[in-house]
Amino acid sequence: MSINVQYSVFSNLLEWIKSFLSDRQQHTRIGSAVSGPVNINSGVIQGSCIGPILFLLYINSIVKVIKEDVTCVLFADYVKLYTVLKANAHIINLQEALDSIGHWSVKWQMPISIKKCSVILYGN
Repeated sequence: MSINVQYSVFSNLLEWIKSFLSDRQQHTRIGSAVSGPVNINSGVIQGSCIGPILFLLYINSIVKVIKEDVTCVLFADYVKLYTVLKANAHIINLQEALDSIGHWSVKWQMPISIKKCSVILYGN
């Protein structure tokens, strides 16, 4: 199955999103102590209502780098790949899908947490 998703964002909304994500600073408070301002260059504001939506729009492009014979499932910031391995070609396709996700993560500056990765093999 091929998925081709495009989003239409009109200029007023696009300008609002750009403004929301640009020229931001944050402070950290512990008890009554407050740090000085620090510039924020990437990411969305934690706890914002639109943050999860912007993240989903961002992460959804990852499915475009996966070939059709490997299934890619997204849930929040988790990505699951799976396929049936019946021949060496299937193993190669799965490895190519993993490599594609690795390249995607570098391109879009979304590092993969290797400590959270795992492999499950079902079969004989």
